[in-house]
Amino acid sequence: MKIDFEGAARRHFNDALFLYQRGRKPNADHLCGFAAECALKHIMVSVDRGLISKDELKSEYKIHIEKLWKEFFAFADGRSMSALLSDLPRDNPFSDWTVVSRYFGEQHFIEKAIDRHIEATNKVMVMLERFLIDGVAL
Repeated sequence: MKIDFEGAARRHFNDALFLYQRGRKPNADHLCGFAAECALKHIMVSVDRGLISKDELKSEYKIHIEKLWKEFFAFADGRSMSALLSDLPRDNPFSDWTVVSRYFGEQHFIEKAIDRHIEATNKVMVMLERFLIDGVAL
């Protein structure tokens, strides 16, 4: 199957919002991490097709959002895309997110962290929309 980071980002975020609004915050949190990750990867791959070969992301970018956040800033800074970053916090709002949380019980999720992840993912999705409309020359 062909990789579709943009479509995956939208699907994960829409489902995250749906779950969040219905009180299923731990699963919403998990999907937020994936949504933000996919959105950032879409931008990176769109700007630098060298990151992907034969529909597979290069291994150094096969990382999740808690590590990808820093990589994305380095990537964007290195390509003079600072306007794209203007609404994102440099401090990683996903530093406490982990893919392993899918195995955690609900009592291990902190509502403040979930809210921070939702807010950050919303900013990433807005940035993705700006990128799709304006392209790299922001």
